[in-house]
Amino acid sequence: MNKIVTDCNSNKATKFLYQILAACLLLGGIGSVALASQPRGSAEYWQMRLQRAENFFEDGDYRKALELYKEVAESTASAHAQFQVGWIHHNGLGVAESCMEAARWYTFSASNGLAVAANNLFGIYLEGCDGINPNEAQAIRYLKQAADLGSARAQANLAELYRVGHIVEKNPFAAYELARKSVEQADIKGMVTLAEFYRKGVGVPPDPDRAFNLLQRAASMEVKQWDRSNRQVAQYDLAMMFDLGDEIPQNPQQAFLWYSMAVSGPLELYAEEARKRMQELEGELTQAEIAQARDQIRLGQRATLIATDEQLYEVLDSHIDDGREKAAVSLARDLAQKADAYGEYRLGRMYLDSYGELDRNLDEAYILFLRSCKQGYWASCSFQVETLIQQGRREEAVDLLGRVYEKMPDSDNARLTIANPFYLLGDVDTAERLVREVLVSDPINETAKLYLQQIKSETR
Repeated sequence: MNKIVTDCNSNKATKFLYQILAACLLLGGIGSVALASQPRGSAEYWQMRLQRAENFFEDGDYRKALELYKEVAESTASAHAQFQVGWIHHNGLGVAESCMEAARWYTFSASNGLAVAANNLFGIYLEGCDGINPNEAQAIRYLKQAADLGSARAQANLAELYRVGHIVEKNPFAAYELARKSVEQADIKGMVTLAEFYRKGVGVPPDPDRAFNLLQRAASMEVKQWDRSNRQVAQYDLAMMFDLGDEIPQNPQQAFLWYSMAVSGPLELYAEEARKRMQELEGELTQAEIAQARDQIRLGQRATLIATDEQLYEVLDSHIDDGREKAAVSLARDLAQKADAYGEYRLGRMYLDSYGELDRNLDEAYILFLRSCKQGYWASCSFQVETLIQQGRREEAVDLLGRVYEKMPDSDNARLTIANPFYLLGDVDTAERLVREVLVSDPINETAKLYLQQIKSETR
């Protein structure tokens, strides 16, 4: 990932980078030529059609994606394409929501061995939906198929059914084995389920230490929106273990910490119970202990975001590098809404540069940079200065620049980033010195060369 290029900002440098992006987009048209050169019906032809469908889907153009997915699904029996057709209908993405149509395509996909399709059919037949009546026999058949195909979530779901004896005959040993397999694939629901089995001795002798380790792992995971409830249960159960002290040493401060985390989850019952117990613990803990616990919560939340969102950062950067503007803006917004510092930084840059379909909005950019800077993302601090300059708030910019410069990381990327505010404020000597320092350590740095040429040409 080349952060030097993406973090440097000057008018000419930005124009230069957008020219590069435009060239990349132009070259992207080669894909259509390559597609036309492939004989219709060849594996390469359908692979390219599928990739185009994926691109439309990622860009949010679901109608075009559906058209291509359906063409591939009908012509090649691709389980993935069939699933995507079902998923689009199931969620009403660009078309009317249709559970029946979704089930039809999921059935094709499941028959071709896609576990997630079988697991989705389990949910449809268990609850029923418009045009499909609940059918427990069908539901369990698809759930077992998904579990046999290796779906970690299906294994966790089936484990719970075997534990309580719902739809299937009660079998604690089968329940334990399925939950264990689910955990091997790092499924959060499998972790919560297996932790409960270890605590209650379901299919295995009680083992509080293993239960504790699983809950700690699940409670600290960054998850998709639909798995927040599973994480909340893990946080609440972990708090209870610390609170009661029956299975592990009692620790009211840690109990307070994890109840505090569980309060923000989507399950109201768990949130309310956690809130009540938090209030009770506040009377038992000192103010210093409560403050320390809250500091741990903030640090833990930030560490979790950093650890898990790094994969999304790579995706976001690749969207930007490939000129996929809609997808880039959408992902940056998602990250920023989670108060993620890098997401706020990227979205701020987009508002600053009128990226994609976004109108230039200096106020919005400033707020995003401010939030990101407060979380310690240094590049945002530098762009906060630049935004102040462009808003005409020169005195504030000068004051902030001095403080930002004092905390500048020792990296070429940082030098290039902060050189521009110095240049815009008229301190050409400092800007040039910073760029030359980059070229000393990296003589072939093209961005630094371009920036130095710009400085020289505009100061003649």
